[in-house]
Amino acid sequence: MLTGDGETAARAIAAQAGKDDIRFGLQPEEKVTAVRALARAARLPETAPTR
Repeated sequence: MLTGDGETAARAIAAQAGKDDIRFGLQPEEKVTAVRALARAARLPETAPTR
């Protein structure tokens, strides 16, 4: 889970959602970087295909 929320809020939301991989306190550009890295690691497209 990637969020700009603080640690306490992020951990509470992650617990409710059943997520254990959390990154909190991120700025928007940090989220973009993280998504790109995760997509590369999973060999997925970085963006949804356009129609």
